[in-house]
Amino acid sequence: MRRLFITLLFGLLLAQVRVGEMRSITSTLDVRDLITTRQDLFLATAGGLAKYNINSGDYKIYTKDQGMGDTDINIVHLDSKGFVWIGSKMGVQVWDPDQEMIIDWFQLDIEAVTGFSTYNAIPDDKDMIYAAVKNDGVWGIMEFIYSNDKVYYRDFYGRDDISYIKNIITFGDHLFIHTNEGIISGNPHKDHPLNWTNPYPNLDQDILAIDAKEDMLALITSNSIYSIKLGQTPVALVREDVNILSIHSVSVRGEQDFIAISDSVIYEVGTDKLAGKYIDNSFQFKTIATDLSLTWVGTRIGFGQLDGIIFEHIVGNEPFINAPQTIQYLENNRWIMANDVGISMSGWSNVS
Repeated sequence: MRRLFITLLFGLLLAQVRVGEMRSITSTLDVRDLITTRQDLFLATAGGLAKYNINSGDYKIYTKDQGMGDTDINIVHLDSKGFVWIGSKMGVQVWDPDQEMIIDWFQLDIEAVTGFSTYNAIPDDKDMIYAAVKNDGVWGIMEFIYSNDKVYYRDFYGRDDISYIKNIITFGDHLFIHTNEGIISGNPHKDHPLNWTNPYPNLDQDILAIDAKEDMLALITSNSIYSIKLGQTPVALVREDVNILSIHSVSVRGEQDFIAISDSVIYEVGTDKLAGKYIDNSFQFKTIATDLSLTWVGTRIGFGQLDGIIFEHIVGNEPFINAPQTIQYLENNRWIMANDVGISMSGWSNVS
């Protein structure tokens, strides 16, 4: 029998709200992306950047009060220097966790950011960060470089034949871009992105999710799950399983050892194995990250850790909705707020 642990993190909201600024009311319950440093989790939420200390359980929220340019965040990425890259509709922000401040904000003509990847094909060379972005109506990759301990925007490479980019990863000396047309890849130091092509043309199914860790790539198509070791051909771990089509995210845990999620199921993937480890229709699983034996999952209402078949759910005592369209004072210091997502009443009780 599964057990559910609930951790309430109090006092997260009230310090953020200024009198007369109804639209500044934020919530970090909607976790869209997360990354782990083994000590901390950084979470991209609809209400700001959040940090959770894995050992102490301490939870912090960073919003415009802490200098962030935008708090409606979609993507977070940890680079090799320990900085957190933040993507939203208003651009790319770079956060210094030690100083707890934004050190760079690139707005340019960015309309959406869906992924980041650190690229360093040559040891001891300068790190480069590539972002999957929609820039002035065109999807492509944006290039940033470190020089003299500063971050500089370098260039944007657009592809008019792409209508959406879901993800970007580094695998060996190539960047892999997961687009609506499938995967395209290339070496950014040798080939212009306009000339990048599909690295696995024999896999002609729709691509649902990709992830890479060191020399291992996970690739999920509409009817198969593949493990690809660097420099080798794809190996099918699972074929023709009806559950594959529901998967939208995957994380490499080890060689031919993945964790994948659908909206309601956390799967363990291995050779001839697609096993549901935890099932719950109420959370809406959105993103996943693994580190050694730890598996972290972001949901529509908080985040949690999978330990075997037990999912420890961690949720703040916050309203579910952001930027309410209406707010009303009831009595006894109680408030009710609503927008097209749902209703929240101070306490907090949420209905969607």
